[in-house]
Amino acid sequence: MKRVQKFIPGVMLAGAYVVTLERSAAEKWGFQWDRKAMDTQNLRVIDSVAPTSLAADWRLRCSEQLLKGHLLVKVNGMDDPKAMAAELKKQKVTCHFE
Repeated sequence: MKRVQKFIPGVMLAGAYVVTLERSAAEKWGFQWDRKAMDTQNLRVIDSVAPTSLAADWRLRCSEQLLKGHLLVKVNGMDDPKAMAAELKKQKVTCHFE
């Protein structure tokens, strides 16, 4: 399977990261979410980033880092948890983390 690799450098906006990624339908973003935060507060908080993923590739190319504890606050302009989940299923996302 050929990986779609289109990276747009991250932008740091007053403590927030903006990450734009594209993928093929079979690829995963690579964000590993903190299960407790999702189950108890319906929040997507980074627990880790899968080492061989689009998110990991982005981290290698950008000076900014997505780290454990960063909170996903918007995906493609949507901030409702159900809407963000639906957006994360798309092939192109712009994610805002704090």
